[in-house]
Parts: sequence; structure tokens; C-alpha cells
Amino acid sequence: MRVGMVGALPFLAAFVTMQVNGWHSDKQAERRWHAAMPLFVAGIAYFFLSIPGHSVVFTIGWFTVAGVLTAYLSTFWAIPTEILSQAEAATAVGLINSVGSIAGFAGPYLFGYVYTRTGASFSLGLRFVMAAALIAGLMILRIPKAAPRISASQFVRPAPVSS
Repeated sequence: MRVGMVGALPFLAAFVTMQVNGWHSDKQAERRWHAAMPLFVAGIAYFFLSIPGHSVVFTIGWFTVAGVLTAYLSTFWAIPTEILSQAEAATAVGLINSVGSIAGFAGPYLFGYVYTRTGASFSLGLRFVMAAALIAGLMILRIPKAAPRISASQFVRPAPVSS
């Protein structure tokens, strides 16, 4: 029972922070920083986790903080639909999902390879995860702010009818 409760802490943190972050993002009508900050917090947590020789309590605490990583999801998936047209957003979501699936498949293999090559140490693998989280946060901040949508009919003027 005790191990199950301890193992649930990161997921509980993820659930709570995802709800609060999504609610606050909606309230503030802001997406980019609400998507980037959880990634920065998780990057810091993965840095501390990559330092070997900590107590179990320290490790559990930082894994719980790393659970905050998922708080970006509720705001991240709203960004494409806010800044792109319906057809463009559908394409973007498909592309994002495809790239994410490739990373979800290749990431554990890379982590295992690094673990094996470094003499059974998680440190370098966690540093890769840290770097990925920080780079993802910076990439999200590079997304332009949502502009008011303008329909194509406002750009295209009908040709004058010649008589």
C-alpha cells in the first residue's frame, strides 16, 4: 500500500497541475507561457534528478515536481486551434501527434542505450530529458501570439464586372 501511494504522487501532482494550469490559462486568455513554464519547471526537476546520490525522499520529491511536466498539455493543444485556420490546425495537430509518437517510440530506446553505455547510470539520460523539456519550452515561446482571425474573403476582392 505504501509503495502504491508513493508511486501515485507524481500522477497526483500531474492531475492537479494540469487542471489548475488549464483553468488559469483560460482565465488569463494566454497559452504560450502556460505551456512553457511547466516544461521549464520539469527541466529543473530533471536536472536535480540527474545528480546521483540522493535520498529516497529527495528523489520522490523531484519525481513529483517532474510530474508537473504534463501541466503543459491542457494549454499546448489549444494553441494550434487559436492561431491557425480549421484546416491548418487539423494538419498541424496530425503532424505534432506523429512527431510525438516517433519520439515516444525512440526515446525509451535512446534512454536505455545511454544507460547501458554509461555503466548503468541514469544521469546522462535524465540530462537528455532535461534538455528536451527546456528546448520544448523555448520552442513554444517562439510561437507567435494569437492574431485575430481574418477570413480569406477579406483579402480577396471580387474583380470588377466589365460591361
